[in-house]
Amino acid sequence: MGVEDKLRDALIASGKPPKQIGAEAGVDFGAIYKFLKGTAELRCGTFGKLCDWAGLDLAPKGETMAAELPPSVQDQILKAVEAALKHSLSERYVDLTLRELGYFRK
Repeated sequence: MGVEDKLRDALIASGKPPKQIGAEAGVDFGAIYKFLKGTAELRCGTFGKLCDWAGLDLAPKGETMAAELPPSVQDQILKAVEAALKHSLSERYVDLTLRELGYFRK
């Protein structure tokens, strides 16, 4: 999952419409709408403002800590880990799966 995908997921997970996100982040909501639809890319400055708004930081690949993710994404990951452990999957398997997704637990 690339950084654009992580930003897109965070924007969607916020549950807020592009117009509200744009107003809060100080960017044109049309750019957000097109980015979410996949019909346009974001300019660097817009991308940075949206990452700041979503609480995302760039990190070396594979070293994104769960604590740096939006709370809604953290909740989704936690539910997936709990479900995996309930189905008798080892913690090692869960850690490897999270690493494949680009996340790891402390």
